[in-house]
Amino acid sequence: MNLSDALRIVPSETWPAAFGSDGAKRMESASSAELEEVWAGVSGPSIKFISDLSWPLFRLRCVADWKGVMEQIKLSPGGLVVEVASGASDPVPTAVALLHGSSGRYVSANLNRNLTDGLRRALGRLPIEWRIIEDDAVNLPRHLTAESAELIAFHHAVNDAVQTIIFEKEGLDTVDVNWGDVLPEMVRLTAAYWADGRLQTEVRAEFLELLRACCEVLKPGGTMAFTHHMYQSDIDLGYPMDLYSGFIPLTREWVKNSSLPLAEFRLEGYDPDWWLFVRKQVE
Repeated sequence: MNLSDALRIVPSETWPAAFGSDGAKRMESASSAELEEVWAGVSGPSIKFISDLSWPLFRLRCVADWKGVMEQIKLSPGGLVVEVASGASDPVPTAVALLHGSSGRYVSANLNRNLTDGLRRALGRLPIEWRIIEDDAVNLPRHLTAESAELIAFHHAVNDAVQTIIFEKEGLDTVDVNWGDVLPEMVRLTAAYWADGRLQTEVRAEFLELLRACCEVLKPGGTMAFTHHMYQSDIDLGYPMDLYSGFIPLTREWVKNSSLPLAEFRLEGYDPDWWLFVRKQVE
């Protein structure tokens, strides 16, 4: 997606709601040349923050991406969107708000309490109906009606789900910790599991159980969407690049070789190396 496409999907009159007043003002004050220069660092798979304009433009990219997804799958007004492992990031609910306003419905399943507090503050400025489930997403069927969601979103979340599974296996806390403090250890352990094959032999099964739980709350014909990008800060921590750049192909492989009732489809303008869309099959 280029900058002009993103600005068409998320026009300037929506910026205060989408990015907050400070982010909106910063974007409004920037020249076209500055916007294009900074956009180059946040619009590809590898994300580099080079100025104070990088964050609002990265948010623009993510909100535009998800709004485009929702438009293409024809998310209905009032259609429930569930996000797994959102952290404090809010482009998915922001896209819901921009698309459907007060008729939008959004649920986040998130474990880390510090990040959940940040998400709660962000959601407070949106007009949508929202709810945060502070529980492992594998327990979604305990909290949501079966076959109630139209879209389940994994926004840069496959890596977080994998890291959480590994931390739990190691007996380490992911709930009452500062995520940034434990991230280096998460990366170290994930690299170790990848190197010795335990990602395939131990983590894969638990990740597919998470997707199985998501399938229970997804409507027949509903969409599960995954996207991934690479933060330079994570690369600097030593993430194995063959894994970090391959989370979407890995997820595709795991889903394809599973018994889950999911079939892949493509959306126009979304690179399959960095996006995966699957539809729940109608029995």
